[in-house]
Amino acid sequence: MTTTRDKLLHEPETQVVIYECGICSCYHPWDWDGDCRDDDNRITDLEPLEAAFGINNVIVRSWEERMAADGND
Repeated sequence: MTTTRDKLLHEPETQVVIYECGICSCYHPWDWDGDCRDDDNRITDLEPLEAAFGINNVIVRSWEERMAADGND
């Protein structure tokens, strides 16, 4: 089974957008909306993403930006 983390690490795209979670202080894929305890969608270390995609291609958004995108501003 391919997890979101596996997909991010092994199927490079031009840019990867993640957000810093205001609950668990880890990072999650931008389009993910689930339980922070889901290890497959919790990123604790940016270095593997930056190595796979290049530091300029990993876009980190804030918790506030994620909430605003969901209409919870």
